[in-house]
Amino acid sequence: MPRRLSTEDLRRILEESDYELSNGDTDLNGGDSDVQDEPDSDISDQKQSIFADDDIDDPDFEPEDGFVWNYDICIGRDPEIADLDKPGSVVVQLCDCLIEAGRIIVCDNYYNTVGLAKYLLQHKTDLCGTLRVNRKELPWAIRSKKNRT
Repeated sequence: MPRRLSTEDLRRILEESDYELSNGDTDLNGGDSDVQDEPDSDISDQKQSIFADDDIDDPDFEPEDGFVWNYDICIGRDPEIADLDKPGSVVVQLCDCLIEAGRIIVCDNYYNTVGLAKYLLQHKTDLCGTLRVNRKELPWAIRSKKNRT
């Protein structure tokens, strides 16, 4: 089984890739994501997996009132699923093993869309969560404040 990487190991892997660090940026180009520090350096070329079963050193990952089901480091190159926007594609990729299993996926309002709900319903999966009233695909009757309860 792969070992769990510490926060420092993850930071080092991201620094070696062309991923732009947002906090305490240490790349040699001053955070310019258009220029790579090391040519041909890609996070997919790393030998170690960032997924593991050991405990994580970072206290932010200690579950007290919940748990992390799955995670993925998005670096902007992930393929989008047909008929879904990028956030919807992320949800489907992270919950791939739950699709077609008759489960309920809970999302916050950033990820929750009518398109994602339709896609999941077609794949025998339900979606629950808050929904932004300014979503494009939301019917005007629902957007109206008069009809909200």
